[in-house]
Amino acid sequence: AGSNVNTEAFKILQWDRLKQSITSDFGLPNRKVKVGVLDTGIENHIDLPRITGATRDINGHGTHVAGLIGAIAGNQLGSDGITSEAILANYPVLGPSGKGNLLDLISALMKAWRENCEVMQLSIGTYEYSRILYDTLTFLAKKGVVLVAAAGNDSRSDPALPAMHPLVIGVGSHDTEGNPSKFSNKGINQIVSLPGENILSTLPNNQFGPMTGTSMAAPMLSGILV
Repeated sequence: AGSNVNTEAFKILQWDRLKQSITSDFGLPNRKVKVGVLDTGIENHIDLPRITGATRDINGHGTHVAGLIGAIAGNQLGSDGITSEAILANYPVLGPSGKGNLLDLISALMKAWRENCEVMQLSIGTYEYSRILYDTLTFLAKKGVVLVAAAGNDSRSDPALPAMHPLVIGVGSHDTEGNPSKFSNKGINQIVSLPGENILSTLPNNQFGPMTGTSMAAPMLSGILV
């Protein structure tokens, strides 16, 4: 990893003190939590636990997101994920270019719910309003699914959907100093920000590397919530 890769901001989230405070507040986890990662796909990786439904990930985005949630801790490879309590389940909804369509997303959301995902990680977004997507998110939230979405990277004052949905936790990005990232969308329902600049994680073909965006901040929150 080059000197420009910022792992310090990520490590701060893995402080023993933070973990101890979470443990004292909520108790030690006593079961695994299934997390649906709706993205470009997740490849099996030497630094990831076994992925439910692993596929090729030509883009790399989904594999990177998965590592931020649950990369294996303490094995001297890459960065540690936020949690070792996640069962990572793969729901590819974006193609190699990072684009997809709404009907595929809606059907993947329902599939992830039927397959008992308790947290859904959505580092994806659209500025086209979709009533059917909005209603699907409402349905899932009311069923108790925790929905976490990246706010988007277009410096806008309105997050993309799903992040703008009132029952979805929208996540923005900040830098190592805690300053909001210039690219990060802000505004309604972006209620938290986490580090999102030059964050190291897993990539396809057993590689590691940095990525930047609210897409990197959101899975950290998913890991914390697990």
